[in-house]
Amino acid sequence: MFSVLKWKKTIVFIAIVLSSWSLEAKVIKITSPSDENKSTTSVKSHDVKFIVETSLGSANWEPGTSEVKGMNIDLLDYDTSGLKLYSLKGKVNIFDTDVLELEKFGTFSSGDEQEKLLKLKQYNKDSAFEGVNISFRAFLILKYFYLYNYDFLDDLEYQYDYYNFYAKATNNIDAIYWWGKQGEVGVEGENYIKIPKKSKIELTTEFNEHRFYAIDLKSYVKRFFIDSFKIGYFSTYWAKESFVGITNSTGTTPVIQTVLLEAEGISFLLKHTFKNINLDLNLRYNYGLDNYIVLSQGYFDMDYYGIDFLMDYRYDIYEKPDLLAFAKLNMVYSAKWFDNDEVTMDTDRIFAFGISLGVMF
Repeated sequence: MFSVLKWKKTIVFIAIVLSSWSLEAKVIKITSPSDENKSTTSVKSHDVKFIVETSLGSANWEPGTSEVKGMNIDLLDYDTSGLKLYSLKGKVNIFDTDVLELEKFGTFSSGDEQEKLLKLKQYNKDSAFEGVNISFRAFLILKYFYLYNYDFLDDLEYQYDYYNFYAKATNNIDAIYWWGKQGEVGVEGENYIKIPKKSKIELTTEFNEHRFYAIDLKSYVKRFFIDSFKIGYFSTYWAKESFVGITNSTGTTPVIQTVLLEAEGISFLLKHTFKNINLDLNLRYNYGLDNYIVLSQGYFDMDYYGIDFLMDYRYDIYEKPDLLAFAKLNMVYSAKWFDNDEVTMDTDRIFAFGISLGVMF
């Protein structure tokens, strides 16, 4: 009897031990995946992310050198190749969408902006350009804070670009710089000055563009491997000192003058991301519907077109659950031009590339 009781106690003890092992195994089974998920959580999956980038690069800018008719020669030679660029960029990303982006860029060697070109007293040591880019999607920010629940406003986006260009140039033939008004006879020193051949001069360009996108046809273009196809409105203000094919009254001397160009119309923006290799492609096309150019000779209607292609490739260097360090290769190509039968304007082009370092947190 004693031995049987002892045997039963032994069986109960073994059962308790096995049960505890089983419970422990179950606990391990439950907690282990949680710990594993914590270790593999990426900052890229967060609802809200902040991104800071800094980049170094080089750019070639072709300001548009109009050919002098009958002479088979460009009036101006620009020194605008190999500009050394820097940029600082900050982003706020919500639900994997950049809702706020600010970028400031410029060149390392840039001179002082002249108050008036006609003084011809100070010149930049190097050609240069500087500017800012801004992008803002307010309704997604409001949606994050539960201030509205509708989807039809998600695609609204405002963008603004501002550039200042300073181009050091040499004129290949004798020219005139004119600042007089329309209808003035023209007195040297009061309305214009003569610029002898091979003079060193500086010409400036100011470019402003606003874009407002209201529609995204992404649901219709997915079949064509396009992530986003936005349609919106743009307006451009472009002031530059340039030669546009106008000569003096005798038709022998080219005239350089301030040219004001304005345009507004339709803007198209296409985006695609290759997520497996972190490659982003953006193509923007602007078509002007209401465009004009203002010269001292008068007002002219014109056609306006603009193309911008942007590409960047991201490589993740170091990652923790709350931090990601990355490097980027960036490339930008931009071309903008006006067409008119009465005046001549060549295309302004910019090609830039650079390397960025950034953090996401």
